[in-house]
Amino acid sequence: MTDHRINYTSHDLAAVLNGDLSKLIEAFQLASVEEQLSGGNG
Repeated sequence: MTDHRINYTSHDLAAVLNGDLSKLIEAFQLASVEEQLSGGNG
């Protein structure tokens, strides 16, 4: 599974489909912080 917006790829699709979203959520949070620090508007 890949989310190109935040440059995240997981090769463990089974875990994602089973609800293990912790790494994905962490990547979203990191991307959000990086965007805020860079002055991005979302």
